[in-house]
Amino acid sequence: MELFFLKKENELKEIQQEIKTQELKIGEIEINIKNWKQYIQNIINYLKLIDTLKSLQNRISIANQDLDKLVTQFQDTEEQSKTLEKQQQSLQIQMNEVNEMNNQILQQFQNIDKQIGQINDRFDQVKTFQDYLIQFQTLTQQEKQSLEQNQQSTFLNFTLQEVLKKLQENEIYIQKLEDEQLESNQNLRTFNQIEKYAEKLKKQQKQLDQLTQNKLEVHSCLSKSHKCDQVCQICPNKICDKKAGHDQNQEHLCSEKDHKCNGKCDIRDCQSACWKSYGHEKQHNCQNDHPCNEKCNYCDKNCQTDRSIPHNNNHDCKDIYCNQNCSLCQRRCKDPHNKSRNQGHHFCDQQHYCQEKCDEKGICKIDYEIKEATWKSSISEFQYIKYIPKENGKQKCHFEIPNGKLKHDGKHLCKNDTDKQFHNCNQKCPECNTFCDLKYGHQGIHSSERHRNKENQIFTQKYGHLEQIQIYDSKDIIRKYQIGDSSEPETCDQSCKRRGKAHFHLVECKGDNLCLEQNQNFINKARHSTEKYVNFEEFNFDEVLCFDFWQYNQWSHPIQNEINNIRRCNYYCPLCYFQKKEYEFCELEAWHTKDNKISSHRFFCSEEHKKNQIQGINIAFVLDTTGSMANYIQMCKEIIKDIMKKAKSHKNIYGEALNVSFAVISYKDHDYPYQSSQKVLDVEDFTSENVIIEFLNKQTADGGGDSPEAVLDGLNASIKLTWVDKQYVRLLYLIAESPPHGVQYHNFQDNFPEGCPCKLNQKNILSVLWKKKIQFKILQLNESINGMISEFKKDFEDLEVMDPQNSDLVNSFKNLIVSDVCNYFVHNEITFQMKSCSQIDK
Repeated sequence: MELFFLKKENELKEIQQEIKTQELKIGEIEINIKNWKQYIQNIINYLKLIDTLKSLQNRISIANQDLDKLVTQFQDTEEQSKTLEKQQQSLQIQMNEVNEMNNQILQQFQNIDKQIGQINDRFDQVKTFQDYLIQFQTLTQQEKQSLEQNQQSTFLNFTLQEVLKKLQENEIYIQKLEDEQLESNQNLRTFNQIEKYAEKLKKQQKQLDQLTQNKLEVHSCLSKSHKCDQVCQICPNKICDKKAGHDQNQEHLCSEKDHKCNGKCDIRDCQSACWKSYGHEKQHNCQNDHPCNEKCNYCDKNCQTDRSIPHNNNHDCKDIYCNQNCSLCQRRCKDPHNKSRNQGHHFCDQQHYCQEKCDEKGICKIDYEIKEATWKSSISEFQYIKYIPKENGKQKCHFEIPNGKLKHDGKHLCKNDTDKQFHNCNQKCPECNTFCDLKYGHQGIHSSERHRNKENQIFTQKYGHLEQIQIYDSKDIIRKYQIGDSSEPETCDQSCKRRGKAHFHLVECKGDNLCLEQNQNFINKARHSTEKYVNFEEFNFDEVLCFDFWQYNQWSHPIQNEINNIRRCNYYCPLCYFQKKEYEFCELEAWHTKDNKISSHRFFCSEEHKKNQIQGINIAFVLDTTGSMANYIQMCKEIIKDIMKKAKSHKNIYGEALNVSFAVISYKDHDYPYQSSQKVLDVEDFTSENVIIEFLNKQTADGGGDSPEAVLDGLNASIKLTWVDKQYVRLLYLIAESPPHGVQYHNFQDNFPEGCPCKLNQKNILSVLWKKKIQFKILQLNESINGMISEFKKDFEDLEVMDPQNSDLVNSFKNLIVSDVCNYFVHNEITFQMKSCSQIDK
């Protein structure tokens, strides 16, 4: 998050730098606009000059008419005619020049009219652009203030790319203005030429007037130039270039250059030189800007009206709009600039929406952002889905404020309630604090389709059951928790689904008659816990079945399609699990009984088990009674007796006595050399416990020469016993401390290294045991028979090896006999809310 804000802060600085650059360019554009205003003022003056030229043209036309009359009058006098002819020719030439100049002036007029139209269009565009810049600058100030107030959530209305784009457009536009300025300069040079022509026309007009006044009584001498011999009033060392005898009111000026007026500008406080021609009419003017230095009548800026223009204290800075900000936003007021000093509220021309919070009861918006998060603790790390509230709670009013008002009428509403959009109920899920999805003020129980993380709950267990919590998310992922860990990665709906049948939730017990166990509506649905839960020792709890817990809190169950399963008993048939490693659960409702006997529950598999019920057990012992067993024989006899006693005490799953019979085979070893008539076996077939005990008491440890013994003879005799085939469990125990004959079993001294001298084969014997479904177990007295065990496992994979030092040896057979006691699933995924769920009333 800090990196995010740092990045945004850098972006903000870049944008602020761009804004400063933009402000500088805006200043340059304002200067250009000012220059254009001056340029337009010059054009206006030129237009006035053009009007004067038009008037002069009319006068010339009248002079032409008078000249025609004069020519008629002078025809009587020959000398005067010659003189008149010469002058007429001269005047004709001048008139031709005037006509040609007139045509040029007319063409210039047309070009000027066209250019004035273009300039007016450009001026309108400049004015529009200036208004845009003012608005843009105002928006930029607003965005600056908005950014300073809330850097975490609000950004400039203009993105950096948009500002850069505007700057590029402005640069292109400025380039156009510069091109147009070059074109205008060319026009100015044309105007200057026109001005020269105008001066020349004025001189000719004076000559015509002089001729008229003198009635052509001009005397001519033999001088070639007929020039005035007076000194130039501007250049003391030059002679006047005008005709001799010119009007005495005309200044004496030489021809070296176009002389300008040498007077000072008549505008107050201006000392610049006059830019007009020498001897001009009206006041001197330098043609520079003469802005008024007084303050604007409507703001603190200086008046921009030129001092040469009388404005009678009507000072105006030329701003277009009111300089006050809108009372509802930071944009500039839409009123004219003369409203700037008005008291009260100002408003811009944009739409404004109410910023107040909704007044309607209930929750305006419920939305969550789903992200993948990582849970990490000292014992576990895994990924999980996290639901993050997104702008939930009260929203802004959606009404638009009428123009010219500070607020709308009526109360604030974020939306208009309809059947499809409405304010949600403000009640929260008792497990995950998710808001109810239904309309505020609805009837009936609360409901939500989006149960989220149980972030306000922690894992707990009863004292004495302090185990690690393991939740199997999938076959490969196990989520591990310790007591006291937050249950944030879990959701209440998935938790209930995992815990399944007959699971309960904790509800704080209110004591006495308010205890839920005493409530008639919660018979066999709630029970008071006398035990304490870790981290909540100060509370007393009632344990309430899942479905009834949600009903108690007036909430719809989060997983409707699992209700039937959750409400069922969690006891399972022990026989199904023993035979098929599958769970067959009781069909009745949860907590229908406190008895764990099979007869107290109802299983679908009961009839099948009655047909296939185990009727009894055959247990046979193959015992080594050679001399090397002297140290073990008595212990082995006691183990056999304990197993028989324990087996006789058990019953089947329906409480019926089992038919248990026992057999013992005692074997010695073959003498060397081998004699087939030697008796190496003593067999007592399946019989009662008492007969077997009597048989065992007669057995002694003697005989045997080498280390191996006649083990295969004893095992071969066991397959010949009278085993019961159907509905009996068949067990065979081999109790030995020496291997059979044959080098494959050992590396000891052996009188028959090629194997048993009576040609018995391990594979044949063990295959018969496998086919008869006899469970084969070896009681290993020492390590001498390790080789034998390895060889036997090659042909009997389910061979079980037992240690006589194991205290559970005599009870090892109990897993083969299913008792009448049912087991049930126990889930340790128990949570309780660490802090209370606050309800929102608004």
